[in-house]
Amino acid sequence: MAVGKYPSFNINSHFEGVLTLRCASAGGCEFQPNNRATGVDGLVIDGIKITGGNNGLYIQGKNIVVLNSTFVEQTSAGLTVIPGTQSDNIQIYRNHFQNAKLGCDYRHPHNCTGHLSDGTPVAEMDYGVRIHDTRNVKIEGNTFGTVFNHAISIKYSVVSSIIKGNNFRGCGRACIDFGQESPASTEGTITGNKFGPYRKAGVNVRWMKKSVITGNVFTKSQGADIKVISVPLSRVIIQSSNTTNK
Repeated sequence: MAVGKYPSFNINSHFEGVLTLRCASAGGCEFQPNNRATGVDGLVIDGIKITGGNNGLYIQGKNIVVLNSTFVEQTSAGLTVIPGTQSDNIQIYRNHFQNAKLGCDYRHPHNCTGHLSDGTPVAEMDYGVRIHDTRNVKIEGNTFGTVFNHAISIKYSVVSSIIKGNNFRGCGRACIDFGQESPASTEGTITGNKFGPYRKAGVNVRWMKKSVITGNVFTKSQGADIKVISVPLSRVIIQSSNTTNK
């Protein structure tokens, strides 16, 4: 695709071969928000940019790759794998998720100071990446900055997730919410990531049956590196060889 501005797209089925949507220059193809690709098997989205709106991109299907793309200041989420029919083999590589705006506390809508009572920031952009109902997902080599409520959420019903080699320059609240809600997700690995100091938590572990959190580097923060939140679920949590720098 030539560099330029484009309307939102809606791909509602594709099953023969790999459909590729690739910009001639990464970030040079600017799409309106609320794009959708659902019911697809074989899709590559490469080098697009989406600014504003409620959601940048909804996807659902199998064998989908989103890479080299930029998601800026959506109020709900940059990239969402939507619930319903289970998705599989979702790959999210080398993208940029950006937000600097603070927002209102949804539990107390009159509070639009941009902070909770304890000083925790409230982001206008709720999620960078949000994953539901997926068999396998790999999120690798992405950059997040500066403030989100959840930079990455493995939301619920995810069988296998790998979060590897991402750079969380700033998260505001949580960089990774691992099994944010029930039904519980099965297993996930968080490895080789870098976590900056601007965060309430590096990793929140909730509804994830088996978590492997290893080989990550956390810059010292007022918040926790890894926070295990009590939920009524039998869990295995492996933490090893993580580093906290000053």
